[in-house]
Amino acid sequence: QVPCVVGRALPRRSPTQSGAVPACPPWPMASVRVLCLAAGLTTASAVAGGPSSGADLNLRAAGSGDGDLPKWCDAAGWTPLPALPSECNTSSPWQVEVDPAAVLDFHAKLRERVENPVLINQRAMYFCGPAAFLHVVATFSPKTYLNMGHQILCAGRYKDIDVRKKTALELFGRAGSIVDVTDSKYVMSPDWLLMASLLQYVNMYAPPLSIFKTSQLTMPWEMRRWIDAFLPEATVSHLTFVADQVRKSYGIGLQDQAWSDQVVGKVRRGEAMAILLVSSRSYHGGVAIDSSKTVPYHWVSFDAVMGQNCIYFSTAAYFSAPCDELRRSTFEAFIVTPTAFPRSRGALCKALLEGEFVS
Repeated sequence: QVPCVVGRALPRRSPTQSGAVPACPPWPMASVRVLCLAAGLTTASAVAGGPSSGADLNLRAAGSGDGDLPKWCDAAGWTPLPALPSECNTSSPWQVEVDPAAVLDFHAKLRERVENPVLINQRAMYFCGPAAFLHVVATFSPKTYLNMGHQILCAGRYKDIDVRKKTALELFGRAGSIVDVTDSKYVMSPDWLLMASLLQYVNMYAPPLSIFKTSQLTMPWEMRRWIDAFLPEATVSHLTFVADQVRKSYGIGLQDQAWSDQVVGKVRRGEAMAILLVSSRSYHGGVAIDSSKTVPYHWVSFDAVMGQNCIYFSTAAYFSAPCDELRRSTFEAFIVTPTAFPRSRGALCKALLEGEFVS
């Protein structure tokens, strides 16, 4: 058995080196990039080709005894995806050519992310909030995700989103608009297009362009606004947790019961997913939770429970951590419960079965 990581393009080592990286057997979706790691390559720093900041993150080997698969995996399958128009019927606001071939390619990328939501990638932007939200949307409501992508590409609008809306700096001519971006690698990427549009929808001061880092951050009330606007069929509960350092100083209770019942319990039974605002640390290639930090700075999606470990989505990968560690890292939790859970979680169940996550 060799450990695997899914959803991130990892550099191959030279075949002449010890522990070269062989290719994995193909997934049902040929476009999904999966690389296996030789058994001797056991840390995230080695995988990424550089040192990690903080402790190394060990890659969990396939079938490493992390607990039984969630029972809801027995019913997981692929939900038929709705058809989308083959071309735009309106004038696109984006400053790149949106011809029928580009639209079809964009649709193919959207479908890849519905089939395997771990592919949703914030890359070098501070788009962790929209990434976690879209990961849940692609899982819970594939139709919403596909329609949102098509309509924003073709018309610049989806429900209350209008990418032509100007922030204060745009109105005063101090910043460019996201619709003025001319690089097709951004505009024709479902990740950048949807994430930037979600932030433009809630931002008042500045557009979410790279020179305005604070405009790329997501506040808890903005996350709630997205959930209410674009997942209206879901039931949402919101919990706020207190950092251990603050709790100990002021004698505040652990809130263990609320975490166990309303968050872990529902996710374990497959009834819900949770979008969490957590304290975190970066390493070369991703962001993982870190309960030693006292300030939350990252959003993740809590997807599944295996034994005593919680599986969460972050920076285009699945991570595994003790559920207590995840609780101590969590400051805000939005528990999203759909009216009917989709039977389209085959990619996640495969990752759980084969141990394709970072711990």
